[in-house]
Amino acid sequence: MIKFGSVRGNFFQHFFSLISSLAFSAMPKSSIKTVSKRGTKRQPKSAWKSSSKKRKIDNSQPSSDKSKRKTKSKDEEEQEQSEEDSAHAESDDDNDNDDDPARKYQKIIELARFVPMMLHPQPSFYEIFQMGLEDAGLLEIPLCDLPSRDEERNQLRKFYNFFKNQLGNWFEDVLLEAVNEECVSDLISHMNTQVTDGISQDVRHLKDPILEYIEDTIDLPLVPLIKPGKKKAETRGFYHLQIARLLVPVTMLQTFDKDPKKFCQNYQERELEDGQILSTHLPAFFYDDLGDAASLDFRELFTGLLQGRLIVLTLVHIYLGADNAQKFRAYFMALRLGGSDCKKFRVKKTGKAYQKKITRVTFSMIAELVLQVRHSLSSCDDRRCEEGSVVKLDAYDAVMALANNPEYFNEDFLKNVEEFYAEIVGWMLPEEEKPRLQNDEDPHCGLSLISKLLALQKQAAEEERAEAEAAPGTDKGEDSSEDGSIEMVASSRCGSPPPPSSDAEAVDLFNDDEVPETEDETDPPPKNSSASSSHPSSSSKSSRSFSALGSSNVFAYTSAKVKSHDHRCKGATYV
Repeated sequence: MIKFGSVRGNFFQHFFSLISSLAFSAMPKSSIKTVSKRGTKRQPKSAWKSSSKKRKIDNSQPSSDKSKRKTKSKDEEEQEQSEEDSAHAESDDDNDNDDDPARKYQKIIELARFVPMMLHPQPSFYEIFQMGLEDAGLLEIPLCDLPSRDEERNQLRKFYNFFKNQLGNWFEDVLLEAVNEECVSDLISHMNTQVTDGISQDVRHLKDPILEYIEDTIDLPLVPLIKPGKKKAETRGFYHLQIARLLVPVTMLQTFDKDPKKFCQNYQERELEDGQILSTHLPAFFYDDLGDAASLDFRELFTGLLQGRLIVLTLVHIYLGADNAQKFRAYFMALRLGGSDCKKFRVKKTGKAYQKKITRVTFSMIAELVLQVRHSLSSCDDRRCEEGSVVKLDAYDAVMALANNPEYFNEDFLKNVEEFYAEIVGWMLPEEEKPRLQNDEDPHCGLSLISKLLALQKQAAEEERAEAEAAPGTDKGEDSSEDGSIEMVASSRCGSPPPPSSDAEAVDLFNDDEVPETEDETDPPPKNSSASSSHPSSSSKSSRSFSALGSSNVFAYTSAKVKSHDHRCKGATYV
């Protein structure tokens, strides 16, 4: 039996379907075309977007190529992307003839991105350009007022010469053209944007990886654990006891170790007994031993200063990329412990060092790194804001004063810092280009022979100086204790000021005969090198009292020192 309701329902369904199809077929074709035109009216707003859209189409590849691309590291993908962006930007510049300073002065603007790490994190481009053009006698109307102090004026000249050396002789002509066309303000505005973006990019890339570097520095896991991506407020700075241990000035370190929780609470309430922490104070992470020696004897302030493990790891991350930084972590740990598996790894040619052909670590680079580390450790998200009473830019200037201000100038300290980073990091940096006239493969090349002779003379002079310092009867030998820095720690805590610590137990791990190329994997350098080593080899442990690695560096821990250091770190692991 068939139900009438179901037949009637099917009849009406087919009827309305037929009516709708007839109505659609009767619609004018012009209205359909109008609808399709609306979908194609959207156009890219700028040439930059069109180039990126074109790039997406050009990059479409078969699935086999995509599988190969997945194996590329993050650093390689970022570098390829930056190269593609710069290539498309150049093609757009060729096709665009407008007078936008961002395109007309593109090379000058791009170089400004590297100014924070090479010159200053907050440069005054008006003063720099004014100083350079005024010295050249090319400026009729001044751009701004210049400082009256000779030190500051010489610093501006140095910054101006940096641009000339990097860009060539055409830089001055193009800059003068910008002044005459009254677009120098637009040019400087674009340069300031690049400076800010460059620093912000480093801050973003360092925010999460630095948590691992902190654990490597204190040799302990973070407790409580800070998850990647978590906001810095109330998780870092003096809200976390282990991170606070790195930020505490060395002069307040003993007070902190007595009661870390109370110290952090007093800091947050701005009720510290010794006053607020300022920009000129030396935090513990500046030192390779986290400030232990300097906190007990102020005469050790230069010992290991600016050679902290956290600074070294951050330098490799920013200038050589995340992939090289991960390999360097294992290498650096084995190097500190003196293990047999300490082997140099194959370096990937990525990062800022290879982008700008940075062949050595400069003091200004270290000062800018200190600024980055201090901000990454702090609980403040804005690097321009104060952290308590610490103005971060003033902290940068305080570090640079060690190299620029004659009142604080210490030639031995500066040389030790430079040679320390040359040994630890220098082998990973690009090789310095030699003059075309010098051919080391030709045994008769005069310039090559002279270069080798000068190197041997310099090495002989360093060996003679090391032997003179290690000779018995010298002031340092008479004042040195038999147990090195261990005796200093014990006597200092008893209330009597100890003598300066010696380097009697330092282990020389860096007497390579030659530095391998960056693409080769080599064995660790031998402990006893030949006379052609870059540093004077020592027949005894006390042959060099003030080496290129610092008189009491991170690789000179004795067993008692390690126990003392671990005790300090564990004292800060409160939940």
